Formats: sequence, C-alpha cells, structure tokens
Amino acid sequence: MSELFKCLIKVNRHGILKNNKQIRFNKKTGARFITSSDSSKLSEAWLLTKLKYEKLKHKLDDALTCDLNAQYTFYFPESIYYTKKGTRSLKLPDLDNLFGLVNDCLQKSQVISNDTVICGFDGSRRKPIKGSQYFLEITLSKLHD
Repeated sequence: MSELFKCLIKVNRHGILKNNKQIRFNKKTGARFITSSDSSKLSEAWLLTKLKYEKLKHKLDDALTCDLNAQYTFYFPESIYYTKKGTRSLKLPDLDNLFGLVNDCLQKSQVISNDTVICGFDGSRRKPIKGSQYFLEITLSKLHD
C-alpha cells in the first residue's frame, strides 16, 4: 500500500455522530426534528477546518478517488482510557462509532471523493497517551489489487 495522505490532528474530544442526537422544535411550525448535538457540530467544524488545512499542506488538488485503506488512530488521555483500577474504561466510544465523523469530514473537506472509496480500516485503533490532550492520526493508503 502506498501512503497518499497522513496527518496528526489535535482535537478537543473525539466526535461521535451516531449517539449525539437531539430532538428540537421548529419555532414557526412547532414540528419536532432530530439534529446533531452542539458538541457534535463543534467537533465536525473543528475537524473540517483542520482537514482543509492538511489538504492544502499536502497539495492535494483533487479528491482521492481510488480504493483506499483508512487507518485511524484515536489517542485518548490515559485518565480517560483507564479506570482508577487500571482497566480499560467501558465508557470509551466504540471504534466503529468513531469512524463516522472522520469519514464524513474527509468527504466534506474533499480529501476523498466519497467515503465509499474506503475499502478497509486495517490498523485502526484507540490508544492511550500521557497528558490531557486528544489526537487523531489519519493515514490514507492506496490499495493494490
């Protein structure tokens, strides 16, 4: 696999689209509708800004359209990753829930043409780190037949 795009992004927290929905009301009609939470929208806006910057830095003129392997490493502070007993916390988000926001932002920032070009997530994982910062490492590699 040949590496096409790689970046390390500091994030406030890892965003999850799936579990952060809210019911809101339309002031004019009174109708209810479902929308993402404010924290999800903030996470998405932050990640979009960072990905657009990384796209410029990598001098990607066009979105990637070939079959890709996406390797995501989600770094969590040790204090969040582990419980006081030293076991992995059950409050950590599932890895598949973490993928959604990243895939959507890669597509919206036009790093990739569509998230259907991602054929695998080989090597993706959550990982503890020292300190109190959250990081996201993204590596997009071309799949060879």
